[in-house]
Amino acid sequence: MNRSGIRCRYSMLALSVMLWAACSNDEQSIYAPVANEEGQQNQLSAPSVATSTVGMPGAAKMSGEPVQVPYITWGGDYPFFWCTGGLQTRENTLCAQYKTNVKLVPGDNFQAQLSDYKAGKSPFLRGTFEMVGVHTVELCGNDANACPEFVFQMTWSAGDHLVTREGITDLSQLKGKTVAVQKGGPHMGFLFAILQDAGLKWSDVKIMWVDNLSGVGSPAEALQKNPSVDGAFVITPDMLALTGAESTVKGAHLLVSTKERRRTIADAYFVRRDWAQAHEEDLRNFVAAYLYSMEAVKALQEAYDGSGSTEYKALMSFASQVLSAVPTFEDADGLYRDATFVGHSGAVAFLDAQNKEGISTFVTRSNAIARELGLANSDFQINVAPVDLSHAVFNALKTKGLARKTAFNAEATRAQLEQMTSQGTIGKNKSLSFSAGYAPNQTTFDASQYKAEFDRILELMGSYSTAPVAIRCHADTLIAVGSMLHTGMEAGVISRQGTSGNYSYYVDGAPLDITNASKMGGLIHDPRFNQAKKADGQSPTEIAGAAKTLTEERCRNARDSFLTYAKSKGSKVSETQVVAQGVGIAEPVVVLPRSEKETAANRRVEFSVVRVEVEASNPSFDY
Repeated sequence: MNRSGIRCRYSMLALSVMLWAACSNDEQSIYAPVANEEGQQNQLSAPSVATSTVGMPGAAKMSGEPVQVPYITWGGDYPFFWCTGGLQTRENTLCAQYKTNVKLVPGDNFQAQLSDYKAGKSPFLRGTFEMVGVHTVELCGNDANACPEFVFQMTWSAGDHLVTREGITDLSQLKGKTVAVQKGGPHMGFLFAILQDAGLKWSDVKIMWVDNLSGVGSPAEALQKNPSVDGAFVITPDMLALTGAESTVKGAHLLVSTKERRRTIADAYFVRRDWAQAHEEDLRNFVAAYLYSMEAVKALQEAYDGSGSTEYKALMSFASQVLSAVPTFEDADGLYRDATFVGHSGAVAFLDAQNKEGISTFVTRSNAIARELGLANSDFQINVAPVDLSHAVFNALKTKGLARKTAFNAEATRAQLEQMTSQGTIGKNKSLSFSAGYAPNQTTFDASQYKAEFDRILELMGSYSTAPVAIRCHADTLIAVGSMLHTGMEAGVISRQGTSGNYSYYVDGAPLDITNASKMGGLIHDPRFNQAKKADGQSPTEIAGAAKTLTEERCRNARDSFLTYAKSKGSKVSETQVVAQGVGIAEPVVVLPRSEKETAANRRVEFSVVRVEVEASNPSFDY
């Protein structure tokens, strides 16, 4: 199975609940400890089959009562398996080092987690930001101490997707369409985010809420069985099934994915306010234990990719035992690699109020979704738990103080854009595109004129952190197409019938559709049309070549102007993420324009988020 082909969250991808062993044995607590392995388990029970911890770290289990910490089926939760040495903290492990005596239990049951939180069995919630955030009003009730507070971000997802039917090639085309989404699941925020990208609102689309993430009653099933459904938010296995050769949905294709829009689904921890205030040190140690273990596991993965690592194999083997969705090493490995870990630097950056992919944006999304679901009538706040990420306990982390270093192979990306343009497949590989016009013979692009477009690019680049933003410049076709028709008639290859303004054209005796850009583009380069030159001495091919050269110059200037503008705004963008492409006359809006309005429509600079096979060269951690 492909490494990205195992992005699996259970049907009720849940918030995980967690208890922290912070109270001493003689301290009264409303949070019940976990029963031992021979005792009665609560509703978030451990796996019924015995699991092997061969190759995992640790010795005997820590003494004292462990506290329950649910996990979910996600690669971002693997660090806790390594931290504890299994499903319960053992001596000589990272969790033991940070005094974290916990027992890990499955947490893929959303309603059970909420019930435990409300009943006082657990002070913690674990899930995507919006999954927890939308329940803020419900969980707070009339008691401010019961409000969930944000602790820290763990990962970004790279394995969630929107698959649409044929004919939908841009996010803006979702207006008026019906999309299927799991209610209460991880894709609610994904939908909200891409609607914002396209300048749309909730009311612009028809949402079909379904119960499950995958399988029966899922978005994928809705797309397959209900012809009125135009798109579905799915996980990777369903995406592959819907878009594969055996798909029953004609023309189904990937429109947008968190593989490119990486900073979309944030997995995180939340905690009850009163517990956080009473256990600041324990909460800080909990975060430290996770982050140090996360770095340790990342080092194991890198060692495995190099010369091999028995420890990494042991962890993947353990994960495949406790997670039924990943029964093999390859599956477990794929699920782990679908998680983009943010590290200490990412956890800090997420809390920055100026970060457009940070907590402020996610609170706004949670508010909007809660209102849509009828869970809130007015805006609410989500506070941050008292975890001092500058504390000395975090000083030895390798991910502390890292700068974003995502880099793109600009030449390979440009080559692939050229290939998609020549093959006519570029439209199928755009997630979002918008254009602005330019005047005849214009070669410069002043930021004052294109400020709105430049600002929009800046916003998109942060979210689509692993997708190139292509600045593509287009020229008008009038001169080249006119030359082709003229020289074709001179060569006797093209004939014309009718009257001015209502001509019909024929090539080699067959009707010629002059609105077909692909057909007309091919004829422009037909050698027969280039034997007879116009009075100015240029053949159709030469005119088309000159137009492409001019658009290449324009796009280089447009790119330079944008990067200068971004720098003036203090935006830290990766220059290699912005690729300029001169398209020439290959993709006209109107093949044979008959008015200034139509020639102006062809003369445009396009800004597109494009899916390419050339991956960004990411560091070990990305935020």
